[in-house]
Amino acid sequence: MNMAQSLTLIWYSSLVLSITALSTFVALAIRRAWAERCDRINSQLLDSIKQKLYPLLELSNDELREKLPGRNFFTTREKPLLGHLCVQLCHRIKGQDRQKLVQIMLNTGFNTESLGELKHGNRDERHAATIALQYFDDRESLLALNRALHDEDIEVCLSAAHALYNLGQLPDLDLLLELLEGRNILHRQEANQLLQRIGMTEPAQLVRALNTRSNSAETRALIARGMGYASDFSVIDSLTELASDDAPGVRAEALESLRRLEHPAAEETIINAISDPDFSVQLAAIRAAGETHLQSALIPLANLLSSGNWMVRFNAALALFQLGDSGREHLLARATSSDSAGLISALVLSEHGVT
Repeated sequence: MNMAQSLTLIWYSSLVLSITALSTFVALAIRRAWAERCDRINSQLLDSIKQKLYPLLELSNDELREKLPGRNFFTTREKPLLGHLCVQLCHRIKGQDRQKLVQIMLNTGFNTESLGELKHGNRDERHAATIALQYFDDRESLLALNRALHDEDIEVCLSAAHALYNLGQLPDLDLLLELLEGRNILHRQEANQLLQRIGMTEPAQLVRALNTRSNSAETRALIARGMGYASDFSVIDSLTELASDDAPGVRAEALESLRRLEHPAAEETIINAISDPDFSVQLAAIRAAGETHLQSALIPLANLLSSGNWMVRFNAALALFQLGDSGREHLLARATSSDSAGLISALVLSEHGVT
């Protein structure tokens, strides 16, 4: 290939690259312009919906029931945005205003559309549908949400469980735990939150599930964590039992829950766990002793200032500081020495402005 041919090839290659770059730029510009146009149209549409919706919320329930069926307030284009706006508002308001929003969604067929999306939609549509259906307690919606517990997507499954909980229609806890175990999703944050919500409102369910079914260590840990959010102290005996479980993870969760509940009956359990051979359990016990201000833990915690593990020493010193004057006096006395116990004592005191 001579010089002229090489230059010609370079020129054509440069031309092709320039055309490709220009085409890409034009395509991106058109795409951005289209997206901005859609956003502008949706914004205008949303403003129009709000102007129609908010006056309806000023009506009484009877006036709203009379007015909605007789007139088509919202266009076909407005209805999808209206439904999603109502769901967002339902998250923020309660009482009669929420009832009115649900009535409006029923009148515009939003629940029917949500049922269709839950059955035939993609993953995002199904997930959104479970969130929307938590406001409809009709038989068809409840059946659809129960079917969604077996959805192939685990986020849809867990969202359906939370929706059923909000409707007061969550399946028996034994069946729910079996489902969560079978799908290996106990570790998901949404599963933890669900058990915590059950613990807050129905701690007896957690106690019964612990006593009546064969639970894996992961399940026992999840139950122990949920018990820490109980609204009463009916779970103390169960947590005391779990604090001596064979699995360290279960023992640690039980101690964390005992720390949250701050019941005097947990004192002996926490003191005993301070010498647990498992690091995570020991740390949980140390934190519990400090945050529940167990004066009987003074000597065990003081002994841990000489531990070979830096985290144990630090948490023990922090717990001693939380015990009040007795613990702080002990730290001040130890801070005068140059060994590991003295250094960690001085560090914790310094962090809290004590010299």
